[in-house]
Amino acid sequence: MRKPRVEDLEWKRIPIPPSRIKIVNYTREKPLVAFNPGALFKKGKLEIFPRLIFDYHLYVSSIGRFEVELDNIADSEEEFETEIILAPEELWEFRGCEDPRIIEIKEGYAILYTGFGYQARGNGFEPVVVQGFALLNSEFKPTRKGFIRILGRDEDYISPLKDSAFIEYGRRSPFLTRPEVGGVSAGWWGVLNLEDLTINAEDMKPVLFPEKWELKVGWSTNTVKIGFNEYLVGWHAIHKETNAYLNGFCLISDDGRLLAVSDYLLAPKLLWEKYGDRPHVIFGNGLVLVKDTLYWVGGVSDYAIGIYSIELDKILEKLKWIEG
Repeated sequence: MRKPRVEDLEWKRIPIPPSRIKIVNYTREKPLVAFNPGALFKKGKLEIFPRLIFDYHLYVSSIGRFEVELDNIADSEEEFETEIILAPEELWEFRGCEDPRIIEIKEGYAILYTGFGYQARGNGFEPVVVQGFALLNSEFKPTRKGFIRILGRDEDYISPLKDSAFIEYGRRSPFLTRPEVGGVSAGWWGVLNLEDLTINAEDMKPVLFPEKWELKVGWSTNTVKIGFNEYLVGWHAIHKETNAYLNGFCLISDDGRLLAVSDYLLAPKLLWEKYGDRPHVIFGNGLVLVKDTLYWVGGVSDYAIGIYSIELDKILEKLKWIEG
């Protein structure tokens, strides 16, 4: 279905380095790095939710929020006043709240993020990587926190689980997620029960597999509905030969059918994208459609934010249809 090639589309590329982030509700005003942001569009502004790190001792992450005006973001050098909205509180996120994807809901906002922490085991603690979930009110204050478990026949599957996205939001939500099964990281579909934050393993099915030239694949962004039962979502893969994070798109139905998929359409190209704490990375997490323009708001080499924009039609014409 896919080929190991990057199609160089005419993305508009705008960097936001951590030097432009000013924290307003924490004793340290400047993060060392700000990357892998979620995003949404509201009242004419792009809301950006970056992963923030202030030191390299334990590399503990929090999640912040700031706004940008789309019209003048490329020309301005202003600092963005940023508020931390999620920070480690629970044992399962003790080492950090990472890589958010956020959607607006009736009650406020629902946010998915990676929780890096511990679980009690014997007389000590064992590291875990879990899919965190939080509800925020209209003022971005958390009202609920927890992590998602997969219910198996014999035991609950807890870790590692990450890179998730809602297809639709409700009491039982069709859901994309990325467990690691038998050492293979791939994109799966399931149904999330929001009451107890569980997915029944018997209902899950794999959707997007690593190809022979890839180490793993995962979902990169939130979904964007573009047609009747057609949801656009970004995905990423690590290339075996280059160790680079490369990105593509696919269309998914609400019942987890892969309708269409592209080759790689977004990859590190410029120096500011290729050189950083983890070189050669562009990674989600925000996908926003404003009229006919698609915005991919992602992390760049684990240190900065990149805002990428392109006409939606240029993405759609690169999709290879599987079902239709």
